[in-house]
Amino acid sequence: MMITSIMLSAMASLSEPAPAGLYLSPGWILLGSIIIIFMLYLLISSSQRQAAQRSIIEDFCSAQLHSGLTYWQYYPADGNLKLWGLKEEWFPESKTTTAPFCYKLLEFEKNIHPEDKEVILSVLSLRKTAHNLDNKVIRLRGSDSTHYKWHYVKILSSQTLTRDRDDYFSGYMEDITEQQKLKLESESKLEEYKFIVDNANCIILRWDEDGLVTYFNNYAEKFFGYKSEEVMGRHLVGTIVPETESHGRDLRHLIDQITKNPDRFTNNINENIKRNGERAWIAWNNRIYTITQKGKEVLSTGFDITKLLAAEDALRENEREKMTILNSISEGVIFIGTDGNIRWCNEAAAKITGAEIDSITGTSCQEFFGYINEDSQDYSCTAERAMRTRKECHFTGSLPNGTIITLTAVPVFNNGEVCGVVETFADITQQSELEQQLRYSQKMDAVGQLAGGIAHDFNNKLCGLLGFAQLLSDTMLNSDQQRYLNTIIECGECCSELTGQLLAFARKGKFNVEVVDLNEKIEYLISFLKHSINPLVAISTDLCPQPAIVDGDDSQLSNMLLNLAVNANDAMEDGGELTITTEIKHLDLTPESDDWNGLTPGKYIRIEIRDTGCGIPEDILPRVFDPFFSTKEASEGSGMGLAAVYGIVTSHNGRINIESEIGLGTTIIIYLPFSKAGQSSSIQAELPLKILSDIKILIIEDETINQLLLEEELTKMGYNVTIASDGHEGVALFRQNRYDIVLLDMVMPRLNGRDAFYEIRDIDPQARIIIISGYEVDNTIREILAAGALDFIPKPFERKEISQSIIRALNYAPDSENIIK
Repeated sequence: MMITSIMLSAMASLSEPAPAGLYLSPGWILLGSIIIIFMLYLLISSSQRQAAQRSIIEDFCSAQLHSGLTYWQYYPADGNLKLWGLKEEWFPESKTTTAPFCYKLLEFEKNIHPEDKEVILSVLSLRKTAHNLDNKVIRLRGSDSTHYKWHYVKILSSQTLTRDRDDYFSGYMEDITEQQKLKLESESKLEEYKFIVDNANCIILRWDEDGLVTYFNNYAEKFFGYKSEEVMGRHLVGTIVPETESHGRDLRHLIDQITKNPDRFTNNINENIKRNGERAWIAWNNRIYTITQKGKEVLSTGFDITKLLAAEDALRENEREKMTILNSISEGVIFIGTDGNIRWCNEAAAKITGAEIDSITGTSCQEFFGYINEDSQDYSCTAERAMRTRKECHFTGSLPNGTIITLTAVPVFNNGEVCGVVETFADITQQSELEQQLRYSQKMDAVGQLAGGIAHDFNNKLCGLLGFAQLLSDTMLNSDQQRYLNTIIECGECCSELTGQLLAFARKGKFNVEVVDLNEKIEYLISFLKHSINPLVAISTDLCPQPAIVDGDDSQLSNMLLNLAVNANDAMEDGGELTITTEIKHLDLTPESDDWNGLTPGKYIRIEIRDTGCGIPEDILPRVFDPFFSTKEASEGSGMGLAAVYGIVTSHNGRINIESEIGLGTTIIIYLPFSKAGQSSSIQAELPLKILSDIKILIIEDETINQLLLEEELTKMGYNVTIASDGHEGVALFRQNRYDIVLLDMVMPRLNGRDAFYEIRDIDPQARIIIISGYEVDNTIREILAAGALDFIPKPFERKEISQSIIRALNYAPDSENIIK
């Protein structure tokens, strides 16, 4: 306003006339001053504007540098390119500055990656709309002039402007090298992961909560036989999952449960189906993959375990077969690891030891077998010894329940190292008892053999002693001599009774087979005992209603019953009850029938003699059948009673067992085979003596005293007697001269009685032969009687026995059935 006022005043002055000459009017001077002042003002304003403009540009470039953006302008008319905020690393010659850099477009091209030039030049050179450059990415060369080091630059925005009637382009650029690197690395990793997933050796798929497949890798395609595009968007059930498994499980429900409860089904196994209908078992691992607007997806990784399950089934089947085999073995089998603990066992091991299988597994072998009763050996060392010595070890012991076992421990090797021990053990209680019975039987046989031999020799001497004593009694003796002789005969008869007991024990005594009714024998025995035993002892019987008939020797069976009754009476000094029962039983003799081992199945008479006496101590019980063993005083018996009973029972093919408990009494049980004849019989009545003269008798006997005795007695009876000292001589004499009767001893040197019998019968099948012997050897006498011998006379014998036997033989008709057996 002030300048305007001054200028108006100056113009008013100019209207006044100027002075003549050099004189300038004040108006002109004022106008000139104003013009000068105005020019100065304009000059000063232009400098200020330029300074302001430079300041604005500098601020703009500084802002560009700090923002990380570069501002550019391109003038197509002259091909100039201006850049503000240009980064030094883009161009080697650039320095960080506020001034714009100006390039000709052709100069700028060398800094653009050859592959990206087309992007820029196609727009700028053809003057296309600048918006075509929006979001374009180009690569600009870096600061290393020798090697390309490209930077990724993104054109964020661009616009087309007009200046001085010419269009020019402007916009902003941003260095996105680091982001691009991350993007490329991410894309590379993604490609790598995609390659891994597509080529993984397992099934990988994704599916949404509706059960629709959203991803299917290459392995899945190969495995199931579907292309990815054939499966994508289809439901699992009906594609690769059957509605139901072979076992009947509903898989539709399973798929639904996995989506609802993914944590519960992190791992699951189910049956799947391939395109060709083949079924396979897959082990799946399920994870929540992502959650989208549509819901969650499940990432499932699967492995084909069909062969594994088949192998497991085969292994389980093998295990079942193994255990079936092991459980079918009667021996116990256990496996012990190197730590001394039992890994497994079979059923027999549990049965033998009385333990449960579950309680055995995991138990130490010392704990399992540590209670075995064995004085000489510690079981706990057996398995350890087998591992240490690497050799098979053995052990025998008994369990607390009385079961006796034998055990074998065998080390098991794996790659040359011991990895455990297999122990097998068997219940040998029955075998042990049988062995004890066998040893006892062998002992009894040995003792019986000895007793029989002694009895035979003793009977031979006793036969002569009693025979000649009887002959002497026929002579005229005074009273003292007769008394002495009677004493000798009485002592001889006592000795004969003792040898009879010995022979009964040795099962080599007289054995005339008859059908005997034991009920009749017991009733007769009771009637006899009632008047002779302790009156405080009550006797009762419970006899079977049918006849209790057996095939046997009448006198031996009677002695057996008498011996047992007398023993029972002796055990009840203060009184008690004696009960005798009989019963007809059919024995099946199963393996459980241990007490009667050795009997054959069939029909038997069971005899039970039970008393309520003092009982027999446990340590004595195994010896009660031993000959000459007795708990009585020496004057009360010889100790042959039960030994003779044992011999009589066994010689009749029976068995005897004894049970006893101190203070409660004793029970003796006897089994004898039921008679096959089924009816009683008796010896054929004696026939009248035939009227014969000059009867010739051949005596084959090796004992001289018996030769003299028989010759003396038979000569007195009127027979013509010939003596042979052994079997050879006797057979020779019989071949030369036929004899009416042959008295044949059984035990002789050179040729025994059995062989001599058969040779004589070969000479004359109708020969009348009577056997005389001190005892029977191996059932020989019964064999010869069955073969045709007419009688058997045991030594020592009486004249009456010899006389009656000869009479029966002389009355024997070969065509009749009078054979005495």
